[in-house]
Amino acid sequence: HYYRADHTFTAKHGYDWSSDGTWSIEAGTLCLSYKFARAGKSKNECETVRFRQIGEQWVDNGRRTTLVKGVQY
Repeated sequence: HYYRADHTFTAKHGYDWSSDGTWSIEAGTLCLSYKFARAGKSKNECETVRFRQIGEQWVDNGRRTTLVKGVQY
């Protein structure tokens, strides 16, 4: 995910598919509102905010994630 200061983000889901949405933080919880253009649907996900370091890796919901600075393609 690439988070922007205007509270929008882009999420890369695979080699040729990404989605956009908006993000917010309330009471220590990060909420993402995905907009899936292909399906014409939206999806909301919220989770407790965790502080991470650049380069840290973890698995969440079966997805391996690495925290990087900037946009990665």
